[in-house]
Amino acid sequence: MSKYTVVRMQLTVAVVPLALVAIGGLVGAFLHATAFGIQTPNTPPINHLVGIWFAVFSSVAAIHRLLDPHQNARPRWFLFYWATVALSAIVCCIGYAFVPDSTAAIAWNAVVVVVALTAIPSLRPDMCLGTRRTQSHETLVPTVPQLPRWAAVLCTISKSIHALLYLLLAAGAIVAASTYSYTLEGTHHTVTMRDGRSFTMNINCQGPSSSSNATIWFIADAAHGVTDFYGVQEHLVRAGRRVCTQDNPGFGGSAAALGDQQDYTEFYNSMFQADGTGGPIVLVGWGGGGTSVLKYAVDQPAVHVAAVVFLEVHADGIEFLDYQNATGSTDAQTRQHRDDDYAMRLRLARLVLGVAIPLPLMPLFAPVSGVASTYEPPIRAAEFAVQVWKSRFWMAQYAGLLGLQRANESTGVLSTYKLGPTTPLAHVTCRKTDAQSCLHTTNCTESLRKDRFYASHLAAMTTRIQANAMFVFNDDDDCDLRLPVTKPAFTATAIASFLQAIGV
Repeated sequence: MSKYTVVRMQLTVAVVPLALVAIGGLVGAFLHATAFGIQTPNTPPINHLVGIWFAVFSSVAAIHRLLDPHQNARPRWFLFYWATVALSAIVCCIGYAFVPDSTAAIAWNAVVVVVALTAIPSLRPDMCLGTRRTQSHETLVPTVPQLPRWAAVLCTISKSIHALLYLLLAAGAIVAASTYSYTLEGTHHTVTMRDGRSFTMNINCQGPSSSSNATIWFIADAAHGVTDFYGVQEHLVRAGRRVCTQDNPGFGGSAAALGDQQDYTEFYNSMFQADGTGGPIVLVGWGGGGTSVLKYAVDQPAVHVAAVVFLEVHADGIEFLDYQNATGSTDAQTRQHRDDDYAMRLRLARLVLGVAIPLPLMPLFAPVSGVASTYEPPIRAAEFAVQVWKSRFWMAQYAGLLGLQRANESTGVLSTYKLGPTTPLAHVTCRKTDAQSCLHTTNCTESLRKDRFYASHLAAMTTRIQANAMFVFNDDDDCDLRLPVTKPAFTATAIASFLQAIGV
């Protein structure tokens, strides 16, 4: 048997296991992704497909060795590469240990540590092939065959990308851990649903508990919590009011919701009683929270609702009604536009969960500096900003979008429910003059049409819900949907004035 036949046999022995590792890793990643999709058709319960990333990257490592099974890597470069992968994996394990609900990520990182410390060094060619000597002390292969240039370049690129991505994942783990370094205001309470199931919610109540005034509760949609209301809560507490906010299920400091729970009023009775004052309450609904407060106030609550306040609450599906008004689309075309719009938003949420958070890119897309100038109190701007870096924020967004996608706007709460004549309602909202509508736009006509359309629908919806509703307008140029966050002093004054006027 010639020495070259022996070399080919040795190369085959080295390549076949590598091929199996590479193919098996890619197949495993595919199966992992499929199982993840089947297991979580409604809401992602764990964080951002970390296991799939590691399965793919380990396969990339095996593939680049496949392309170059007989090169002798330079010791310094190889040690740097090996140390990069190993240390990055260890950093990932440590970082994700500080992140709630990260068991899957830690388990996968532990596997990577083992791979980096054992498997990759064993794949070095001079450890498995090398230049073995015969009994006559002559080298079996006197020279190492030269790689084709394309294979050498591809192998180098593969190795570099592999090491870089592990470094990025390690950075992602550090960022994920850093977002939980802030201590959210509030106390954990066990909240019970109507069917007896319970979970833990972070509830932040501030202000005099002995006050004779009703307790004010701020309610928002899925991806919002106590950090959104620090400013307005502080102003109202200074005015002598007791104010409570909470992290919605699965967001901030609250445990995940049960299954695909969408109707938050299922646990409102228990949540409101957690305050312990036992008196009447004022429900303040911001944005999507308007649906929840209206539903609870109408459906015979166990707690007396003294008044309801809306903060920039718009009609169900207003954006699609506006699209139809602007384009003259038929009902069928509008429904198709609606389906396409929600599909795009869900894809974006999945992209953020699968790529932007673990790599990490969110600090680039949503930097703290972007909110530092508009958030109050400024000292807590970073705490507010990093919430959008968390997988929990995007999981809540994803769950909320699924609920909206399945809803029928024509039969929704804001389209059908009415408050009783004894429950006062105020709506705090933005109002723009024609001149303000045309600021910062190149299409004044379209901007005027849009603002007027939204304003007319908001007024019609509010007066249908409560004929004697009071409106409080903010006329600032920069007023927008983030009213309670960017203008907490105005929002607090508007609420306090309304409650004083009705004697609550």
